Amino acid sequence: MKKRYPRLLADLSLRDGLAEAITSASAEGLGKTAKALLADKVPALLEAAADEVIKAIAGPIIGPLFKALLNASDKVASRLDQMMREPFATGIDTALHALQLPSDTRPQAHYRDVRLNSALDSLERAWTLAQGTQTEKQDRFLIRLMQGLCSMHMSGGSADGRIRLLECADVIEDQLPQINSAIVAMSAEISEALAEANAQHKILEMPGWERSVYGTASRQALAYTHRAKRLEHERDEAMTEAAELAVLLALLREIVAKPMIGRF
Repeated sequence: MKKRYPRLLADLSLRDGLAEAITSASAEGLGKTAKALLADKVPALLEAAADEVIKAIAGPIIGPLFKALLNASDKVASRLDQMMREPFATGIDTALHALQLPSDTRPQAHYRDVRLNSALDSLERAWTLAQGTQTEKQDRFLIRLMQGLCSMHMSGGSADGRIRLLECADVIEDQLPQINSAIVAMSAEISEALAEANAQHKILEMPGWERSVYGTASRQALAYTHRAKRLEHERDEAMTEAAELAVLLALLREIVAKPMIGRF
């Protein structure tokens, strides 16, 4: 089945990662609320991510979100081709190791920055090798997002981080209208399938039909019903992804807009 739009979050469990990051960056109650909303696929997630909440957690969420993305990247690495998998996995492992290093003294901070810069270089090679692949858009989005958050962890890296995160924000803004259009199209197709199923059921209620005609109408009614259910599931997934991307977009815009001081 042909995809209706590129799935930026197809491999990465941003639902759990974003909820985990919000939990770490904000009050316990807010984190539980966000996680519950995401788990239940409720579009009202946007209400939980009101402007004042986004502003409050934009800074504190950088560290937890970066770590959550890094820890959730195994699924992505496992499906990449061999040439791209090596630099991607190396970048992830190097970044994870660097985040465990102390940075209290200037020499320690410098060495940590060197390791993070090495992670950036590896991820950049993976970004280049993603060109022309079937999952280019989603892979490059994830890599740029991790690079931006990685840069934000480095001394003097906030400007570079903002550029990369702004690129990700632009990708999301381009993606959301496509998802919304797909949701509208699926809703129309669901209505059509249910109408067809209902028409076949009415045929079944009419007396005097031969067994062969009855069987055909019965099979068609079942097929249209199954199609409607499948489309409803796809639409629910699209609505969830749209909500997740909208929250991530708001966070990225706020991170880019506000001054970030210190390490994360």
